[in-house]
Amino acid sequence: MDNLFTLDDIVLIPAVFSQIKHRSQCSPYVREHSLLPGTGSKLPLFTAPMSCVINDKNYATFKNNGINTIIPRNIHINTRLKLAKDTFVALGLEEFKTLIDNNNSLPYKMFILIDVANGHMEQLYVLSKLAKEKYGDSLVIMVGNIANPETYIAYSMIGVDYVRCGIGTSPVCTTSANSGVHYPMGSLLEDIREKKLYYGNKDIKFAKIVADGGFSNFDQINKALALGADFVMLGKIFAKTQEACGTIYSTIYPSSSELPFEEWIKDKNIKVIKYYECFRYYYGMSTKKAQIEFGKEGNKTAEGVEIKVPIEYTISGWVDNFKHYLQSAMSYTDCVTLDEFKTKVYYKTITPNARIAYFK
Repeated sequence: MDNLFTLDDIVLIPAVFSQIKHRSQCSPYVREHSLLPGTGSKLPLFTAPMSCVINDKNYATFKNNGINTIIPRNIHINTRLKLAKDTFVALGLEEFKTLIDNNNSLPYKMFILIDVANGHMEQLYVLSKLAKEKYGDSLVIMVGNIANPETYIAYSMIGVDYVRCGIGTSPVCTTSANSGVHYPMGSLLEDIREKKLYYGNKDIKFAKIVADGGFSNFDQINKALALGADFVMLGKIFAKTQEACGTIYSTIYPSSSELPFEEWIKDKNIKVIKYYECFRYYYGMSTKKAQIEFGKEGNKTAEGVEIKVPIEYTISGWVDNFKHYLQSAMSYTDCVTLDEFKTKVYYKTITPNARIAYFK
């Protein structure tokens, strides 16, 4: 039986020699835009479709910083469908079925995430296949979540454009802890890459890999990309930005917890918000809180928790740091483009003592 590994169990190995003289020679941007909405430079990042991170009011701020966006399911369906030409939008399985049942053609090219926790359901596979046969390139589909390399290949074979990979890896997801179903992200990405090599001569257009869940630091994102992920989906990291849509509370004015902090300081005539002294609640879309937002309270057992996260940075400030750290990793490994970074980089697993030194 093979041992499975997480992204924290590996380190990236520098090239013997790098031809790159400065990290600015390395491009942190995605080269292929045909499967992405809008124009401009695109980073290999997606926002998680979480109501505490993104909505129809702030998504443009993420997009303007090169981040690919997904509008979550708590936004009204009519609003989501109108936005589906400008951003990915999340639809539940029944919403997606209604869309394809009621439309022989689409009014414009649409970007849809079929947002279900269990991407291994045969019904999702059948509906995805039907939709791609019916609409072709006028419908760009992302499905997930999955945690089996063979499932990724199966979705690629029917023309699905993106597959979200990862189950139970988020800090607010309790699916794996309670069900026992899991596939550590490092091994999952590596095993998908091996499957792609095996099927590489089968004339398959492989779906884009979206590594989803559990990312808390820049190095983990870089490692996921080096192991073959095309994109990384982030929730908690973006929940810590000033611009995320979750309600902000104060850590130094406890009584403000009765109201959103913005309203509380207005009432108290306090002029300055010090964001580093603030927090918001972060929660997944399978928590009781999210179920209430969907009007499905009591619908099923919750598979998530709600935690406090501090407000630590702006979107643009975090993006600047991300680009520099990604370019640094690319320069060490002699990779000018992301396509090179996904295929050229070697890694090694590390011992527990090496991990202690690494995370000092």
